[in-house]
Amino acid sequence: MNEMSPAGEIEILVDAKAPVRLSSLLPIAFGPRDLGFQHGAFPVTSTKLVLTNKSDDELVFAALDAAEHAYAPYSGSVSGVAIRTKTGKIYKGSYLENAALNPSLSPLQTALVQLTLAGDDYGSISGVVLLETKEAKISQASVTTAVLSSIAPRLELQTITVEKG
Repeated sequence: MNEMSPAGEIEILVDAKAPVRLSSLLPIAFGPRDLGFQHGAFPVTSTKLVLTNKSDDELVFAALDAAEHAYAPYSGSVSGVAIRTKTGKIYKGSYLENAALNPSLSPLQTALVQLTLAGDDYGSISGVVLLETKEAKISQASVTTAVLSSIAPRLELQTITVEKG
């Protein structure tokens, strides 16, 4: 939560009486400002990415959009995932990095949260695209493959690399 609001402005309901500022709950929190960054994950910024191979697949463009909105200020390893369901719905997830790099949120994780909140289940997944940059210091391919092998074992992950533009 400190990553979202490095100045600690987020207010949290601890009890029903009054909200408490995050900075009072985490008075010596480590975060972006400790590493020389003035902003956190919000407002979301965009990274221009260029597809190296032409595609007209809507799922690829959804993964591209997710990757362009990833938050990876420390590693620069932006990535995004798009999930298609059997009914044609598409859910996107962006990589969200943490100052400590662990626990960061994988793009598949953020996409699965959206899928679940929408009431779909893992059995409805018919396709997944992972998009990441060629020069990424951190690849999401192995964790994405591992999770998919557990929740959608017959599904083959499509991985696409892009260049920063």
